[in-house]
Amino acid sequence: MADGHDRPRADGATGLEATGPNSPGKAKMSVSTEVRAEAGEPPDPQILLLLHAITSLNEQHRPFVLQVIAALQGEGTSRVASALADAAAREIGLPVLLLDCSAPAASPAAEMVKSPSLIDAFRDSASSEAALRSLGPNLLLARLSNAASGVLGMSPQDLQLMFDALRKRFAMVVLDCPAALSNPGAVGLARSCDGTALVVRAETTPRAAVMQARTLIDRLGGQVIGVVLNRHRSHLPSWLRRWL
Repeated sequence: MADGHDRPRADGATGLEATGPNSPGKAKMSVSTEVRAEAGEPPDPQILLLLHAITSLNEQHRPFVLQVIAALQGEGTSRVASALADAAAREIGLPVLLLDCSAPAASPAAEMVKSPSLIDAFRDSASSEAALRSLGPNLLLARLSNAASGVLGMSPQDLQLMFDALRKRFAMVVLDCPAALSNPGAVGLARSCDGTALVVRAETTPRAAVMQARTLIDRLGGQVIGVVLNRHRSHLPSWLRRWL
């Protein structure tokens, strides 16, 4: 996936600051968790809080397309995206799609060549079914494109039609995107989504990079609805944390 090599430490943390127009004022949620992504594990309670914070912005309870992206590589985007998709499938109880938006390797595996991407399937029959792979109850996986260059080769109008079709099939679509500052095409997907969650690695990601990514998303028609603070480390001693 876009960032699948990342593995948050046990002292990792994920937080969401709601910043969209429907967010509850200046409310901020910051939660500590080890992000879980392995199929079959129970949802992490803090990831559930993160999911509820995102879905609370969807006041009409309509099918929701969420882009998960970071400014730079190595922020833990894929771990957050897969954990959110898994939790959404279990919590909502309706079909959820995890959409891998990374470009495949220059020499893709044989099974990837045989398996159509979502764009391939949509072009052939205006149906996404051929590109879907089950990860578990209510959770499916698809790759957006098989183009090694990462270029989608699809007009914005057709891309919007495809996402509209996905909204009829899934209660939530979670886009696992490569880093914004090195993959402009991934940022362009923001305009087809209902919102973008920007993943930031605590105490590591330069503030300038985060601001640059957010500005780029805004300029290309997207809307950042939250910031995911990943791998936060507490500097308080353990004996003091117990009293707080």
